[in-house]
Amino acid sequence: MIGYEDYIKKIKDDQAPADFASLRQTIGRKLTERQRARKRGALAGVLALFVLCLAAYFTYPLMQGGNGQLMSYVFDQQELSDGPVINYVFSDTGTF
Repeated sequence: MIGYEDYIKKIKDDQAPADFASLRQTIGRKLTERQRARKRGALAGVLALFVLCLAAYFTYPLMQGGNGQLMSYVFDQQELSDGPVINYVFSDTGTF
């Protein structure tokens, strides 16, 4: 039976010395690749959310029946067609 010290000596002799610089570079490269992938995923998610919100923002007036009028967010259609809003907008008071 081989002794403990002889076993350790045999293992140390069979192995080449570790190159810690190349190991550090490999680990750093893998971490950088993972960070880049996460950043790309986050950017794609934010961009998709922005496009979705932008589409909802522009389709909302159409769903409300505002006939493409931007003031349909604030006022009802009846107020825009004949009411105080139109009278105020087209009045010639000269004051702001």
